[in-house]
Amino acid sequence: MKNTPWLAMTMSEIKNKTINTSTKTFHTALVDAILEGFVSVPSTAYNELKKVFEVINTAIETRASVSDNIQQYIFSQRYEYSPATKTIRSFIRTSMFEITQEMVEVHKKKSTSTSINAAIAYSEYEAQFNMDDWAVAFDMIE
Repeated sequence: MKNTPWLAMTMSEIKNKTINTSTKTFHTALVDAILEGFVSVPSTAYNELKKVFEVINTAIETRASVSDNIQQYIFSQRYEYSPATKTIRSFIRTSMFEITQEMVEVHKKKSTSTSINAAIAYSEYEAQFNMDDWAVAFDMIE
């Protein structure tokens, strides 16, 4: 956030959650946990998120053959415009989690297990969008 002076941070917090769900609904539960209170995901959108889970599955398969844990990072952002104040607020949620050997084991057991219990953590930021600062930064980028 330091590198985006046009976004004046008004709130920042880390949230921790535990997902306890059936193996069949794990992907939906993971999306819901990460995006809860951030955006509502229509049920039709879950199919569009398959590529995200394909990347995570690839990371899990890679982790199974190496000794180091693999980091996964998800960046989500939404903007809200207030016509009354003519301001734009930016909401950012960054989710980072590690693909560990334990996750590899859970992934292997998915076909034989009936439930999954997983911990996740994410950072949530709220910022006021400053159009003047953005204009200056935009000119420098160009």
